[in-house]
Amino acid sequence: MTSVVSRLSSRVGAVYAGTVDWIDTHLLSLGLGGLLILLLIAALSPRIFITIPAGHEGALFKRFQGGTDVEQAYDEGFHVVWPWNTMYIYDVRFQNQSSTFDAHTSDGLNLVADVAFRFRVTRRNVPLLHKYIGPDYVQKLILPSLGARVREEVSRHTPEEVYSTKRLEIQQRIREGMRREFEMDPEADTLLQRVEFIELDEIFLRDVELPESLQKSMVEKNQQLQMMLEYDYRIEREKKESERKRIEAEGIRQFQDIVKDGITDRYLMWKGIDATLQLAQSPNSKVVVIGTSKTGLPILLGNLDATLTPPALESPSRIEGKPSLTPLSNTPETAGTSKTTESTSIAPALPLPTDLGGGETKTTSQMALPPTANAPATDTTTGKPTAKTPPASK
Repeated sequence: MTSVVSRLSSRVGAVYAGTVDWIDTHLLSLGLGGLLILLLIAALSPRIFITIPAGHEGALFKRFQGGTDVEQAYDEGFHVVWPWNTMYIYDVRFQNQSSTFDAHTSDGLNLVADVAFRFRVTRRNVPLLHKYIGPDYVQKLILPSLGARVREEVSRHTPEEVYSTKRLEIQQRIREGMRREFEMDPEADTLLQRVEFIELDEIFLRDVELPESLQKSMVEKNQQLQMMLEYDYRIEREKKESERKRIEAEGIRQFQDIVKDGITDRYLMWKGIDATLQLAQSPNSKVVVIGTSKTGLPILLGNLDATLTPPALESPSRIEGKPSLTPLSNTPETAGTSKTTESTSIAPALPLPTDLGGGETKTTSQMALPPTANAPATDTTTGKPTAKTPPASK
């Protein structure tokens, strides 16, 4: 037993010594080889170390092992694969895209429908989606079916229905048809119906573009419709107002029938005082003048903001307490009383300037307006009319 152990230990020592000698001999080659391997790993690290971000799913293509691995879908996180294999990453979160489709209405009019759709890829079927459809699954799987549904539903309606009245109904029918198409049916004939690749969430009919002339006529039609509804509302409002006035008049008539026997002068005076108090308490500018009538009700004067004309000044004789001059007249009816008038009204007057010719002092009556053609001349001393000298004949 001791001899066996000694022989085994001698062999191990010999192998170790040979290995150390070989390493010492090929140390430079081993160092260069290790550095080359490290550089190769660093260069191929993007294909070896794969990180799948959040909300994504991976499908692995094995180059030497039968192609796409349809049995396993790689979840988000860190993965290590051989550098000759390829990891394809798909976004499995909800996505929103839109597209426009040309369609014809029931009367043959062409229009453009702008449709938006929200969807997401089924996580467990990402490997099958990559194997049978590919990354451009939206153009291959969703848009053709959606375009067919849009054209089918638009062809059943008129432009006005698509544009306004039945827009929501058309949108709902398109959504229901697309959901039925993408639902999984294990007994279906085609692979697209047996496998649920897409989960369709919602479809929106965002805009409908009609020809400019038709769109303008539809807008004008809607405006006229709204004006008609406005007139209907006005007529109904006037009917209500007429009913209100009729009820008010009926109430006033009944009130008058009830209080007509009790309306007296004292009651009217009390109502006048009440109205005066209410007007006096209002913020409008006013002047309240206490009346002297039998009832004694005040008088209200408004419009104080208007410009008032100042009263005319009185004559100096009024100011000094003297009587004013009476009006003069050159008519025969007043000629006989002119002297008396002068004695009473002209006596206190100031002397007038002397005449340019003779220096006599003329009274006011002498400086009155000249007599009219039909009035007889009057003597200034006696106050009697004088005979008129006829003109000399030629």
